[in-house]
Amino acid sequence: MKNTEIYTLIGRILSGEADRQDHDLLQEWLKASEENQAVYENLRQVWYQTSTHDQFSNADRVFQKILTRRDQLPMDRDVRSLPRRDYTRWLKAGVAAAVLLVGVLSFLWLQKDVASTAMVEEKIVWVVKENPAGQKSNIVLSDGTIVWLNAESKMRYPSNFTDSLRRIELTGEAYFEVAKDTVRPFVVASGGLQTTALGTAFNVQSYAGDSVTTVFLEEGSVKVEEMKENGSTAFLEPGWGISAVRESTGLRKFIGQAEQWSGWKDGVLFFDNADFQEVITACERWYNVEFSMNGTPSEDWKFTGKFKNEYLENVLESLRYGKDFGYTIKDKYVELTFKQ
Repeated sequence: MKNTEIYTLIGRILSGEADRQDHDLLQEWLKASEENQAVYENLRQVWYQTSTHDQFSNADRVFQKILTRRDQLPMDRDVRSLPRRDYTRWLKAGVAAAVLLVGVLSFLWLQKDVASTAMVEEKIVWVVKENPAGQKSNIVLSDGTIVWLNAESKMRYPSNFTDSLRRIELTGEAYFEVAKDTVRPFVVASGGLQTTALGTAFNVQSYAGDSVTTVFLEEGSVKVEEMKENGSTAFLEPGWGISAVRESTGLRKFIGQAEQWSGWKDGVLFFDNADFQEVITACERWYNVEFSMNGTPSEDWKFTGKFKNEYLENVLESLRYGKDFGYTIKDKYVELTFKQ
């Protein structure tokens, strides 16, 4: 998109004249680079921090203000010489772009001693939340969104969202209750997937050591996209999930139980036909312990069960039923002994 086109687009949005398609175009442009986000934020500040906003709150006021300054605007001589009726039609047709032009000129006047590159540079203050094994946390974001961050998980986000986008970067697992905002989509980037929602509740799982990223929707609707060239896109309804293998292309949809994918935030440890390694990894993460083994489990070792706020010893007692192994717990170390 050319500079003149994006300035016109932003002008329509800031002046309240934009439609839904305009907002979609702006979001695509913002996603293209952090530099674009900085440009937009600076122009937005021009609008709200100078007299431009107060004087140009709608098209009619803009039109009257521009009439008083028409000789100052960098227009072509032939345009200024048009009859008043035609000139008026031209102004109203281009009012949004002119609004932004006046705003930019005002900003340049206020910042005349600052290099031009400083206009588009803005330092983003990032907030990082991280949980070790055995610890979960609850976070309320600036927009009212509630996030449950699971153990061994890390989340990064700007201290203040922009007027057009709410973006989160996640490693690990988190459950989101997104505050509804029809103008600012809520985006979670994790494990090669980008999940976009306006107001909904969903879970994202993508631990550093996992080969698969999973998104499960509990309420509302979301769009899931692969963040790669020619990547797939899918839309989810409640009760459906998406899984994607990181080293390959393609999304797989599945039907699941909300308790399996989001029960962890309520203290539920859930296993559905899980193999031995899945169970051990989940217990290490959940209880902040380290397992060691004497012997090996059978190749067909599977387990299905649910535990709510249970002690580790009670979980191990249930796991060993019919599995024929013993265990000892010492501080943060658990030793399993399998009979050969």
